[in-house]
Amino acid sequence: MDLQNGDLRYLEKRVAHLEEVNRRIQASLETIKTLTYFQRKISNKNDLTLIFQESTNRLRQLVNFKVVGFFLYDADAGEFVPKFVSPQFLFDDVKMEVDCQIEAGTFAWALNQNSPVIIKPQLLEQEFEVVLKSLSTENRVLGMFVGQLFEPRESIYHEAFDLLAIALTTTSLAVENATLYHEIEAHNQSLKKKIAKQTDELRRKNEELVALNAKKDKFFSIISHDLRSPFSTLVGSAEFLLDEIDTLDKSEIRECVRDMHSSASNLLNLLDNLLTWSLIHGEGVAFQPTRFDLSEVISHVLDVFRSSAEKKAITLECRGEQPLEVTADRNMLNSVLQNLVSNAVKFTDSGGRVVVEARKSDHGFELTVT
Repeated sequence: MDLQNGDLRYLEKRVAHLEEVNRRIQASLETIKTLTYFQRKISNKNDLTLIFQESTNRLRQLVNFKVVGFFLYDADAGEFVPKFVSPQFLFDDVKMEVDCQIEAGTFAWALNQNSPVIIKPQLLEQEFEVVLKSLSTENRVLGMFVGQLFEPRESIYHEAFDLLAIALTTTSLAVENATLYHEIEAHNQSLKKKIAKQTDELRRKNEELVALNAKKDKFFSIISHDLRSPFSTLVGSAEFLLDEIDTLDKSEIRECVRDMHSSASNLLNLLDNLLTWSLIHGEGVAFQPTRFDLSEVISHVLDVFRSSAEKKAITLECRGEQPLEVTADRNMLNSVLQNLVSNAVKFTDSGGRVVVEARKSDHGFELTVT
């Protein structure tokens, strides 16, 4: 059958069209293969900037973009924040364009579309249209891709926009993975800080416990040593009185009882110190300030140690203002002064002198034992 010239031209156009379709299909298949490589390349990246840079390079191979921008949703701020814009000098322009599209409602509409949305720009160069495509996965919406074309839409094959959607899905997955990585990393860092803080706290508590045990051991060592002397005196005086009571006159018995009383007072003093120490380290002592005459406390403490001092021919002396009204915790002050006088008597040579002096000062009062 002979073909007319019109039919022949039609067939030639049809063949050319099919060849062009076949070429585009082949090109699309090759592009899909390269997208697989693109997916492998960005899927293991944790740096969002690197992901966006690699994605920009790939997207510009699919579609001729003049400007490319990636916006991510910040849940804390409740807004879409620009994370990457290329070229960088158009950063502010792209941000203002997105703000205008959000105000117009176009941005929100584009977020709910599966395919890229092509719209007229409001602030960017009016000659070329803007492409919006949500960055989303099955789990959540991550943000928005914004790109301004560098050629008319009509000159771009529609398959290119389909491939663009596929590439942006790959980008979305990579962004989600990177975001989760950073969230896990931040959680791990927070956990490490908590563990380090708790470890430091445990170490500090352990050091305090070791120091407290050392103080306890030293204190009980001192107490054990100090208890021996008054106990020995008390027991010795009691035995002497028991054996010799029939041969002693009243003055000798009185002297013996005085020694026993002094030893018993010293024992009571040591036991009071032990109880005070126990309460302080058990956090059972509250500061209870009262107004009293300090000279009375000094006299009482010196009377307690007078018998021990006389045995070493040590003179106990109180100097300073009398009376001297002060505001302090009487029991705590009494305990401190007893310890000071006890040590002074213990470490002063025979025939020496222990002086307790109290006087007013700019900060209240000063108490010295020398």
